[in-house]
Amino acid sequence: MSIFAHIVEAGSVSAAADKLNISKSVVSQHLKLLEKELGMILMKRTTRRQILTDVGERFYLKCKELNILANCAWDIASEYQLEPQGRFRITAPNALMDSLVVPVIADLMKTYPKLKPELICDDQHLDLIAHDIDIAIRIGASHD
Repeated sequence: MSIFAHIVEAGSVSAAADKLNISKSVVSQHLKLLEKELGMILMKRTTRRQILTDVGERFYLKCKELNILANCAWDIASEYQLEPQGRFRITAPNALMDSLVVPVIADLMKTYPKLKPELICDDQHLDLIAHDIDIAIRIGASHD
């Protein structure tokens, strides 16, 4: 359906093939296969031009909508492939900060240099929400 939409938008099989960087015969075969699967002619073809049939016009509009939705879906998926970035806050007690937290964060920063860690070295049990803490490492019994 995407190739069909490209044919309509480009104005011809040849122009669509050039735009898609595939052979004219592949584009033409896709169009023929689509028409065969649908059991109807979408375009009337002559040696000089191609004209959409009524059903071809309606089908094209839906194909165009599907292409827009597919592009939106790809955009959403690609957002999750981006490198993690931004600020995050970690709190840990003095006893663990140098021996555990700092080495782990150093390795993490090598892999994800766009992360901006804020380390809070504190033996108190801070209110995680009030202090906007993303990760809390504590020693002892949980108070929650």
